[in-house]
Amino acid sequence: MDHKLLYKIYHHIQITAILFTILVDGIVCFYTNSSDCMPQSCGNGLNIVYPFWIPGRQESYCGSPTFNITCRDKNPILKISDDDYIIRDIFYMNNSLLLSQAELYDVGNRCPTPQHNFSTGGTPFSYGPEIVDLFFFYNCTEPYQEETYAVDCASNVSHHAFAVFHTELLDGRNHSEQSCQPPISAPVTIDSLKRLLSMNYTDVLKKGFVLQWDGDSCSNCRSGGGECGSYDNEFVCYCDDHKHLKTCDEGVSKFGTY
Repeated sequence: MDHKLLYKIYHHIQITAILFTILVDGIVCFYTNSSDCMPQSCGNGLNIVYPFWIPGRQESYCGSPTFNITCRDKNPILKISDDDYIIRDIFYMNNSLLLSQAELYDVGNRCPTPQHNFSTGGTPFSYGPEIVDLFFFYNCTEPYQEETYAVDCASNVSHHAFAVFHTELLDGRNHSEQSCQPPISAPVTIDSLKRLLSMNYTDVLKKGFVLQWDGDSCSNCRSGGGECGSYDNEFVCYCDDHKHLKTCDEGVSKFGTY
């Protein structure tokens, strides 16, 4: 056989062997790292799993890109509308979570009032059921005697602050929204009016509110022995031998073997 041909065959085999070694090493490394997708906690006992993930504790493929959270004082924190919110509970079965503004629990803050309008714009979340907005009015030049909630900590002799559920209540009651800064809205969970009126505004806000998201349920993946994660921004179920679309029990994987 021609020596040049033998050399080409040998060279081809070497290249194939090197590429195979690199591929296997990468896959083994990825498979080992996939154990990082096991549930984590910030310390308050709430399990953080797909689609949420904690940078520094879990790899980005363990969750969905826009669901990253941080830990503070053992609480999981989600930032929305330039404010930090404590995740008080996550209901993975129906893709929803309960939030309260973190500032409400800051013992050093003597006047925890919303300073930014809450919005789900630019987030993967939407309002859950039974949510109503509480509107805060600051720096009003006129006092409003029939406010739903007085906000004394943000008031002084010349400037007044209060909160109402329905801004239309201000119409025709000797008060104009023009005398205040534009209102700041904060979502709260609906309750009986009698109960809400018996509370102060901080207790009303601490009730929290529910947001929901669209996405795949992780329960089927876990029940089959897999761990949920993402690949190219798509939900996948990481199993021992394949990356599956939904569960390890699927016959064929779209993503191939490890």
